[in-house]
Amino acid sequence: MPPTTTEAPTAADSDGDGLDDVDEPGVGTDPANPDTDGDGLLDGQEVDDTGTDPLDPDTDNDGIVDGVEVVDTGTDPLNPDTDGDGLRDGEETEIQTDPLDDDTDADGFGDSEEVDNLGSDPLDPNDPGVETQTTTTTTTTLALDPDLDGDQLTASQEDEFGTDPTDPDTDDDGCGDGDEVARGTDPLDPDTDGDGFSDCEEVNELVSDPLDPDDPGVDTDGDGLPDKTEDDIGTDPDDPDTDDDGLGDKQELDRGTDPLDPSDPGIDSDDDNFADAEEIAFGTDPFDPDTDDDRLLDGDEVDAGLNPLDPDTDNDGISDGDEVDAGTNPIDDDSDGDDLTDGDEETLGTDPADADTDDDGFGDGEEVNQLGTDPLDPNDPGGASTREALFTTREALFTPQQPQPDTDDSGGGFPWWILLAIPAVAILIVAAKRPQECQHCEKQVTEQDGILVDNDGNPECPDNPDGTGHETTPRGQQPATDNASSGRAGEI
Repeated sequence: MPPTTTEAPTAADSDGDGLDDVDEPGVGTDPANPDTDGDGLLDGQEVDDTGTDPLDPDTDNDGIVDGVEVVDTGTDPLNPDTDGDGLRDGEETEIQTDPLDDDTDADGFGDSEEVDNLGSDPLDPNDPGVETQTTTTTTTTLALDPDLDGDQLTASQEDEFGTDPTDPDTDDDGCGDGDEVARGTDPLDPDTDGDGFSDCEEVNELVSDPLDPDDPGVDTDGDGLPDKTEDDIGTDPDDPDTDDDGLGDKQELDRGTDPLDPSDPGIDSDDDNFADAEEIAFGTDPFDPDTDDDRLLDGDEVDAGLNPLDPDTDNDGISDGDEVDAGTNPIDDDSDGDDLTDGDEETLGTDPADADTDDDGFGDGEEVNQLGTDPLDPNDPGGASTREALFTTREALFTPQQPQPDTDDSGGGFPWWILLAIPAVAILIVAAKRPQECQHCEKQVTEQDGILVDNDGNPECPDNPDGTGHETTPRGQQPATDNASSGRAGEI
């Protein structure tokens, strides 16, 4: 973990994390802890510079904490797969491939392709070798073993661990299933070590060991502060509100007020669990218990990490109050991790708290964004469908298709019999145009405008005993001969 170097504390910023104490409740960070999520980055640095979540040590859930990505590996803490090769950055550091290079061994095969499809060594440029063909084995980038809820566990892994493949946080402790598996906590038990503090509370707030039942210890008064912490700060471990000012000891610590001073934070004119002095500093209305009109008290919003000045903190199109009523997460625009915002799901009619509304094995986002199928119909794309069948392989995409003759006898397609008839028609045309002989003068004649003429264009026949025009012998008959000619031929 990279070292965390704070700025000099000031009256406005007591922990030197770059965020003023009055601003930290709105963000949800601890004004007494410069690195609330313990990822090696100051809270102010995460909010103002890196854009990472100061309440989540691994914002992109790639298996590498934000501080390590920024300081050591150079990977993008907001992108779980910095080089876009299909392997998460954390996976690449585990198998020693370069998370900044999609083809670590430069053999022409991407790291993910070698690991997931070819079974070859992504660190060996001679494996699988230049003769290997990938067109018949590589499908599109959609995994055949999908992560339906975006918790960094595939469907088969969720089945192995017993987690819900459509719920990114099966035990609802605030930490994703994939994070818990990577950390070693039980994704089916919100309090793995049974010490009374949830796993995520220990990791993100108390910075204690969620696997050690003696860390941080018991909390006798149930105010969220371990007894030993209360002993250290001077509050009463048997009284959840030591100074009896209406705000719990932990609540005051989280807001930066004094849990030992009943006048701090002072009067709360509108009874919204947010003192007037705090409201003035934050910008909310000290005389309106719900400044942003989202049906949640200003103080309750601050305690929950919501923005009491914004009715839709996560900008998903659904107000914070409506999300609380519906059971979705008002600080996560995609509560079920299915790649559709909660607002989009409300419009579509899908369940924003269920990654696979119709339980057909295809996530709502997958159906809408990739398959074009109905996320409300369990029969679309069909129970027998597989991702291999729904997505074309590279071989099919790049193999030229040869035209095939139409063998359909139903009358559709090109009438191939015409090609067979063309020669016969041509023969008939030639025969019709062939010159003929006049049966009287035996000159070659042709027909022009319905009249027989000889080669000189003369329509008259001097040897026609019955008229002046040429006449031909009808087809199929022998030319006529007179008796004298016949007799002379016989004599000869």
